[in-house]
Amino acid sequence: MTARSGTAPCRGEESGVNRFARLAARLLSAPQGMVWLNPAGQTPDVASECWPSELPVAPSVREWCARVVERGERLFLPVSGDGGVPFAFAGVPLVGSEGEPLGVLAVMDVVPHAWNAGEERDLMDLASACSAQIRTRARSGVARQASEEGIRTRLDAARLRRGSDQGSSSVRARGIRDLDRA
Repeated sequence: MTARSGTAPCRGEESGVNRFARLAARLLSAPQGMVWLNPAGQTPDVASECWPSELPVAPSVREWCARVVERGERLFLPVSGDGGVPFAFAGVPLVGSEGEPLGVLAVMDVVPHAWNAGEERDLMDLASACSAQIRTRARSGVARQASEEGIRTRLDAARLRRGSDQGSSSVRARGIRDLDRA
């Protein structure tokens, strides 16, 4: 958290979904877009990615993102504010392959913004594409891990075979020496 009224910084482009925040902000003519990921065991402050990345995220924005995840429904507010600075918010849930919540694709504006049907469709389409990318990366990570485990298992088996081959060779060599002595 930063000292400025509880705002939290964005992570930047670490997970590669930052481009969806940038595209959402551009398509909806909003000054800020955000992908708020909600991985198990992590705080929302750490998991958000914004465009532009240098803009902080206000606590009330994170609260709206949490509500979108809790409800599992899109939310388009022309004006919001919790006694602080009013802002417009639009957020759509990001969902996993089994419908589980992954986070939110959202945009914010510092002035009231009446979101139209086209903007709502655009944000929902981008959220669908962002969800698909997150799911694909998760699957490829699982596949990579399984592949690495398979390689380790094969290497361990090869080492065991090599060790047993060397052991049987030395036993044979001893047996031959024993025969020579006899």
